[in-house]
Amino acid sequence: MEFTFEEKTDMFAAYVLSGRAPAAALSDYRVRFPNRRAPSLTYFAKLEKSLRNFGRFDRVPKSFPAEELETAILAHLA
Repeated sequence: MEFTFEEKTDMFAAYVLSGRAPAAALSDYRVRFPNRRAPSLTYFAKLEKSLRNFGRFDRVPKSFPAEELETAILAHLA
């Protein structure tokens, strides 16, 4: 089951407020949102990596690699 955008935002906020300490972020998240499913400790860093690399929480779909997209665009322009 995937987390919602709101849940991911709250997780990332807890992570940043905890000084990027996963255990502290998880503890804070569980206290603030006791009725939500909690992520794994590694999920917090994954969220940050996705934001840094892709500008969003969800990664670019792997089924459509950037190289194939570039090739298709160049072929269309030729």
